[in-house]
Amino acid sequence: MLAPIKFHPGALILNVARLLVAGVLLSALAYGQPGQSQGEKTPGASNNDKIARWIEAVRKDNTGMASGEVEELAKAGAVEAIPTLEEKFGQIRGGPSKYPSWNVLMKAHVASALVRLGDKKQIYWDYLVKQATLAVENDAPNPSTYDSKGKSIYSPAFIAWVKAHKLGHPGVLDEYELMLPGPVLLLGWTGDRRAVPVLRRGLLSPNYLVEFASAQGLAQIGDKASVPFIIEACKKAPRHEASAIALQLLYFNSPEAQKAVDEYVPKEDAKAHREQIAREKKKKPLP
Repeated sequence: MLAPIKFHPGALILNVARLLVAGVLLSALAYGQPGQSQGEKTPGASNNDKIARWIEAVRKDNTGMASGEVEELAKAGAVEAIPTLEEKFGQIRGGPSKYPSWNVLMKAHVASALVRLGDKKQIYWDYLVKQATLAVENDAPNPSTYDSKGKSIYSPAFIAWVKAHKLGHPGVLDEYELMLPGPVLLLGWTGDRRAVPVLRRGLLSPNYLVEFASAQGLAQIGDKASVPFIIEACKKAPRHEASAIALQLLYFNSPEAQKAVDEYVPKEDAKAHREQIAREKKKKPLP
């Protein structure tokens, strides 16, 4: 049975970061793109030493808590980690499932890292696409909504859906509000244009974090043709969620996208994020 609980959008984002990739996701949710590698900021050890430590941590991990190291390896372009990551993918139990789980999320993360590192074996891309597709097609109502005072509460529609599917076990909220969007986000992080159809479908999801993850992925890929679809998702979403989705439009160098940002994102938030984008733009031009 669901316990009474209230969520604030900011706390929700922090929880997604913690559950998905052990904090690596935090800057992605804040600024719409995968954040700077924490390992890059570590003084002292050479890149080769750090990569060797990350590989060893992944190799020894039996709990799924080495997700931060998996992400570091992907961001570092550490192709020498491919054999270890392939082995880890095979060790993690969790075939494609319509119900979100920690194992499925971790397996999808390893698959995403392998794709980003250039592994051409079809099994990794297929797993990631399959799990992301199951997420965007999931018909569960958004787990939270707002009461008359604007406080975030469990959605009555979600509670009814949980009961109808006999899923009223502890942790079901986290599964559908936090874990379900994970494979969608990880698919977008590959930057592979083959993901566009799945991500566009995700913009129609009743789960707003799936919509956010889909918009983030389309921004990561730089698919300008998807801007109208992202704007349409903003129109249908509640205010807080529309703002988070609209932030992804900052990554498109288009008047239509920037106008939508000004419509859905609070002025000060938009200003802060535009400054962040300007710093990133020096490294990589916007699509």
